[in-house]
Amino acid sequence: MSRVNIYKVLIFIMLFLSCNVLRLISLDQKMLYATLLIVSVILILKNNSKLTSAPFIYLVGFVTLYSVFKLYTDRGEGTRVAVMNVIGPMLLYAAIPSIRYTTQRMLLWRWIYKIIILLFIVNSLLAIFERMSGSLVFGWGYAEDVANFTTEGISEFRSTALLSHPLLNALITSTLMSFFLISPYKITIKLGLWSLGYFAILCFNTRAAIVGNALLFISYFLYICLYDKKITVKQKRLFMGIGAIFAITAAYLLQTGLIGGRLMENGLFDDTSAQVRVDIWSIFDYYRLTDFMLGVDMSTYDEMMFTANLIATENFWLDWLFKFGFAFLIPFVLLYGIFLKNRYSDYNSFETLFTIGTFVLLASVNNSLSTSILPVFILLLSIDAFSPRYVTMIAHPSFIDIENLRCYK
Repeated sequence: MSRVNIYKVLIFIMLFLSCNVLRLISLDQKMLYATLLIVSVILILKNNSKLTSAPFIYLVGFVTLYSVFKLYTDRGEGTRVAVMNVIGPMLLYAAIPSIRYTTQRMLLWRWIYKIIILLFIVNSLLAIFERMSGSLVFGWGYAEDVANFTTEGISEFRSTALLSHPLLNALITSTLMSFFLISPYKITIKLGLWSLGYFAILCFNTRAAIVGNALLFISYFLYICLYDKKITVKQKRLFMGIGAIFAITAAYLLQTGLIGGRLMENGLFDDTSAQVRVDIWSIFDYYRLTDFMLGVDMSTYDEMMFTANLIATENFWLDWLFKFGFAFLIPFVLLYGIFLKNRYSDYNSFETLFTIGTFVLLASVNNSLSTSILPVFILLLSIDAFSPRYVTMIAHPSFIDIENLRCYK
């Protein structure tokens, strides 16, 4: 198998074979992901183009050293998975060659771009189909189990689609929606894709994503109307017209309870949801901040969760703090910020804040980043695939609004 085909197989497996799909076809997720990471390391050693970036070298070096330290000092169950979820996305990303003005690289990234779009469309349509049929295709996915069930009451139904959990689905879908909006696509294309994603989020029934994406869309609309000089008056009117039709349709579906019923019946926070996010802070009644300088071992972590009467943290920041400590979390965030600033060099300030803000905002209301490799991996791929410098050479020409393109040297 050629190296290019290895890249394609690696990306396809990561994007389309989530834990619920893997369990139904009797494949072990941990073993498969471990194999993919080993393959990624081999690819990095053979093609180290990503390791020419100093910020990325510092980030990978720091995380690798801390991961070795964590694995050596904590042999508890779950430590390897926690480490894999932190270091995995950057290893997978580093294994993929950077975009270059060469035929082979452009063909590879054109394929990556298409597979990202395909994932978005297939996953969104599957979510809508599940909602319309009232049954799940692949079921709910967890690290150790997959359940295929529907909740009582149509308003509580939550699609799981390809990516196993509504919250994970909503985070990844929202991230891609943000890149569609800031892309140089024609307005009809970007609004069509965004609307498809939003209807899928209504089917995932994730309240924070429903409200968050609506507010983000309003901020984007205000930006293009007030500050984006490239958008013509005709385009703004078209945007307003399509937006109004979508808003009326979404409001009707929400009001009738056909989709997004959890938001309309329970509000943004119900007793259970709000209590979980409050109870997690009770851990600090029993532990001091200094207890988390280097993180706690998994047995202590389990005791903490038992004390707080919680199954999950619902907050990846606290999850990483408990497991890895301040000594990891602070340098990790700083180094990742420097690295992302480097990757966003072709984006303007609004595009950067809008896409990374969407990701961080919605990731912060659940623990998807501490339980899955996929969200960060897709974010990193999307930053490159939708780069204003390259997207016009990667995307289909019929998608592009040629009147609103930037020039690059």
